Amino acid sequence: MLDKFTEKALKAVIASQQKAKELSHSKIGTEHLLLGLMTEGTGIPIRVLKAVGLTTKTLTEEISKSVPISARETPSISEITFSQQAIKALKSATKTAKGLGYIYVGSEHIFIAILNDDNFGAVKVLKSLNIDLDRIKDTVTRITTKRSLNRAHPEIQSSKKLTEITKAIQKSSWDIPFNIEDEITLEIFEHAKNEIIKQKIHHFGTEHFLLAMIKSDNSHLKVLLEEQGVNYDFIDNYLKTNNDKSSEFMGIDYQLTPAAHRALETSHEISVDLGYGTVKPEHILLGILKGNSGVALEILKALSINSQELFNKVIHPIEQQKPPTLSIIKLAKEEARRLEYNVVGTEHILLGLLCVGMGIASRVLNDLGITLKDARQEVEKIVGFGSSDINKEMTFTPRAKILLETAWEEAKTTGEERIESEHLLLAIIKLKDCMAMKVLTALGVDSIEISQGIVTVLEKKALRKSNNDATE
Repeated sequence: MLDKFTEKALKAVIASQQKAKELSHSKIGTEHLLLGLMTEGTGIPIRVLKAVGLTTKTLTEEISKSVPISARETPSISEITFSQQAIKALKSATKTAKGLGYIYVGSEHIFIAILNDDNFGAVKVLKSLNIDLDRIKDTVTRITTKRSLNRAHPEIQSSKKLTEITKAIQKSSWDIPFNIEDEITLEIFEHAKNEIIKQKIHHFGTEHFLLAMIKSDNSHLKVLLEEQGVNYDFIDNYLKTNNDKSSEFMGIDYQLTPAAHRALETSHEISVDLGYGTVKPEHILLGILKGNSGVALEILKALSINSQELFNKVIHPIEQQKPPTLSIIKLAKEEARRLEYNVVGTEHILLGLLCVGMGIASRVLNDLGITLKDARQEVEKIVGFGSSDINKEMTFTPRAKILLETAWEEAKTTGEERIESEHLLLAIIKLKDCMAMKVLTALGVDSIEISQGIVTVLEKKALRKSNNDATE
């Protein structure tokens, strides 16, 4: 549900959970979502609400009056889940964004979705404060509609096909933002599920991943975490002391907490940035450590563990391996920024392949007469310059995501454990309607030439290896 939410929108959702905790409410309602939008502190909704004189303090006081305390003791973050109204509002925000021509869901779309239903608690709170709802709704909608006319990346404008990751989210009751393909990662999720059942709860928090990593004998993270003093008994006792487990297990689908969802989403982004085709347990731990909230971080803090230092210990051996795709993706992001886009398209990945200057893909393209300078000129001609805030966090276009997934499939068919440059190039020629392939076609090469070029280089490489083995 949250896979297409912007960074600001996700921060607002996570802030709403924290606000519910502070108010001793066990459910996140639309009131808390509204409060989360104000707490996040930026964007269209906050400017409009401030313009009519509303403050975070006033809104908090009014919510305290209208929503009764639902727990005798302050609930822990991991126990606070979404109300049905909040789920409805977040789903409606996705539809609102789509209706206004946006691919991603921003804080303004959540705001509009909240105001669209008079039965929502947030609407009742605003009415009790004598806020002119029609006026602020019209203002936000007008500004948002105007902004949606800005130039977007062609692969976002034209993409109609959902990525496999998005399909997986729609089918998954856990709302996991990626396909689980790594066997050890799957084992981690199974261990986490068993912990949820054992604790008689139905929410899935960051602490369950931490417990699962400690329980998994197949994960090298168990050794690393235990060296830091993180062990199963400590976490188990911590949760017993800090969590109220009185609620009964209802046998419904497990629901990720906002912090857990964000951690998984971040883990997928990290896995892509590091050049991996699948999310591994270490990426999940990195996703947890990169966050700014969650019970797992509270547990590490209780052990006096510096999350940044642990992050460095986990990521250092991965970066030491220097997977080729890591350099390609970094260079692709730089190419996107140069063209004033905050999204990486397939054409930027093509430029990344040429920029890196090594590997099979670079060799094949150079043999076909494709130079970085010519490719850049063609990209500028076909795609043009964007009008995005390049300081924002980089994302991938839907076609670029499909390209990465296709490259991973190519890697698996050849028995590779990670994506190499030739897999990315093969994926480009398979996605005939992507911008990268349009650039290559404009430069006078076709998919058959590229495919044959890759086969030729691979055959030469295999022959050299065979000769070397023979001489040894």
